[in-house]
Amino acid sequence: RNLLKSPEPREFTPYEEEIRRLLQDLEPYARSHGGTIDLVSAIPEGDVRIRFGGNCRGCPMSEMTLKEGVERHLREHIPTIGQVIRS
Repeated sequence: RNLLKSPEPREFTPYEEEIRRLLQDLEPYARSHGGTIDLVSAIPEGDVRIRFGGNCRGCPMSEMTLKEGVERHLREHIPTIGQVIRS
C-alpha cells in the first residue's frame, strides 16, 4: 500500500514527483507510527506542502518530524526548496 498518495486525485508535475519519491524514503518511519505523509503541492524553489495523516495528525512530535525529518531530508537532495509546511 502506498502511503504517499495524493489527497486529491490530480497529476503531479515532474518536480512534485521528485518530492514524492524522496518522501517515500520516510514512509517506513511514518508507517511505524501508524501515520502517513502526503504531498499536497510543491513549487520549484518554493514551498513544499505536506499533510500528515493517521496517528501523525495532531501528534505533539509532528513539528519535530516536519523540521528535523522531512525538511532536512528534502534539503539534502534539493537545497533550493523553500519551507516545508503542513497543510
